[in-house]
Amino acid sequence: MSTTIEPRLLSIYLNDHVTGATAGLQRVQRMASAYDRPSLAAALSRFEQEFTEERQWLVRTAVSLGVTRNKPKALLASVAETVGRLKLNGRAVEQSPLSPLLELEILRGAVLGKLSGWQTLEAHAAGLGLSPEQVEHLHHLQRQAVAQKDTISALLEEIRPEAFSS
Repeated sequence: MSTTIEPRLLSIYLNDHVTGATAGLQRVQRMASAYDRPSLAAALSRFEQEFTEERQWLVRTAVSLGVTRNKPKALLASVAETVGRLKLNGRAVEQSPLSPLLELEILRGAVLGKLSGWQTLEAHAAGLGLSPEQVEHLHHLQRQAVAQKDTISALLEEIRPEAFSS
């Protein structure tokens, strides 16, 4: 089944994913500065590098497909991510043991969303005119997202026992 790519829908889709990639990167950077647990710090450092590279690739690909960046949407996402940090966690000043659990759960959801995005771009690669190199990179990005999800799942198993401790 061959379908025609509607440029407006592609623009919305890619701008949403760039916006999500920006918010995800900001969250990982903030988490990296907030948590000093060695296993978490190592994973977040790796994620920061990977998320940066993924976002750059996504922006370059969007530009190569003629998509114009929706700056107001990006700004709104940045503000939303910042406001999301202000959630009440039951502790006025100190960090709650619940915080890393909740943030990792949010991060895992974001990683699954981006995995779906890579899969969707691959499914439409021919219609988008993606090069074989771009398609191969999408395969790499999918494998990387699965590895990120697995790492986050392992970290969740590690910190769950402490989540409700006083």
